[in-house]
Order: sequence, then C-alpha cells, then structure tokens
Amino acid sequence: MNINQFKADLATKFNDFDALYNNLDTNSSYDKLIELFTQVLDKHAPVRKLSNRELRLATNPWISKLLLKSI
Repeated sequence: MNINQFKADLATKFNDFDALYNNLDTNSSYDKLIELFTQVLDKHAPVRKLSNRELRLATNPWISKLLLKSI
C-alpha cells in the first residue's frame, strides 16, 4: 500500500468536508463519512480471503512459519 497515494485519495474524497460538517443529521453524516473512507480503504487495502494454510496458522498462533516449514 502506497501511503502517499492513500492520503491523496482520502484528500480527494473528503474535499467537500463542509457538506458532512454542516449537515444537521449526524447519522447521515456519519454514514457518508464511513462510506467514503471505506471506498478508499477497499481500493488500497482490499479484504482478501485467507488460504487454508494461513487460516490454520491464524488458529494456531504458537506455530511459527519456521516451525511449519520444518514439519
């Protein structure tokens, strides 16, 4: 993830922050804020499915990658 590009995309998405700030309905402002942030986050750090090996390692944190390699 390129942090500078992430910051630039956030700045682009939030260029009209006054619309969020001046809205009297806080729930809709919050929903819009989360929506915009999620769009940028999904672009730069998308959620991905863990492989079976990664899932097994995550459920057994005491087993290191080195230990798995030697097995």
